[in-house]
Amino acid sequence: MEQPLVPTSLGDLSTAFKSAVTTVTNWFGNNLSVLIKILLIIFLAWLFIRILIKVINGFLRRTVRDELHPSKSDREKRLRTLSSITAAVIRCFVWSIAVFMILDTLGINIAPLLASAGILGVALGFGTQSLVKDFVTGIFIIAENQYRVGDFIEVQGVAGNVESISMRTTVLRDIDGSIHNIPNGSIVVSTNRTMGAGYLVVDITVGPDTNLAQAEKIINKVGKDLANLKKMAKIITEPPKFVRVSEFNDKGITLKVSGTVATGKQSEVRGEYLPRLQAVLKKEEIKIVSMVASKYKK
Repeated sequence: MEQPLVPTSLGDLSTAFKSAVTTVTNWFGNNLSVLIKILLIIFLAWLFIRILIKVINGFLRRTVRDELHPSKSDREKRLRTLSSITAAVIRCFVWSIAVFMILDTLGINIAPLLASAGILGVALGFGTQSLVKDFVTGIFIIAENQYRVGDFIEVQGVAGNVESISMRTTVLRDIDGSIHNIPNGSIVVSTNRTMGAGYLVVDITVGPDTNLAQAEKIINKVGKDLANLKKMAKIITEPPKFVRVSEFNDKGITLKVSGTVATGKQSEVRGEYLPRLQAVLKKEEIKIVSMVASKYKK
């Protein structure tokens, strides 16, 4: 008759438990020095990463000079982008070395592993072309400062704020709060709506019998009055003003209005300007057919 594979009584169960505890205790006792070395490697790797990241961030703050960027906000965005990339590279490099050191401490010969890794790398090279493309494109995006963490951009039909940039992907959060992970290699055209000067552009269509000189005067005055407000003084660089007549037909006359504001502040200025302009135009009995604000900065 076959013996049961598991303990069938409390005595057997107690014996099995004691045996397991003894085995584990003996292993820890015999390998205490190894465990201490492993814990020391992990701690030193963690400490080295923190120190190295802090040193490099300090170096970046000294090299990314204020005069190279239009504003303090632009400089901070550039610093955050570079810091996130360098931190990721440092962590990957240091932890890789730490893993090999731990394997060596455990008595595992890492030479065959390194050789196997080289062969495997060649074998996988043909299947990772897209990954290499993502990596190379990511380098160019960062080096050319195409966009930074915090910028509002549009890529691959998705618009949103840049949450993070890695060598492989760009992470966007759209206005609904959804997160989009976009491989860098798939990015052909990127539209940055917050880098440099921000442009407020509005198309105002008024009635066909409107006195254009009067309408121009009102548009410019409302823009200047808004720019003189204390809360708008640092936001508006050039007040919204009449630029030209962009369309003339039986339905009305379309007037192009444009102004320059701080990066990323178009929506805030537009929200203040349009209601004020609408109120004055109505007061002066100028018919408003439509007001269309461009979502783009130019």
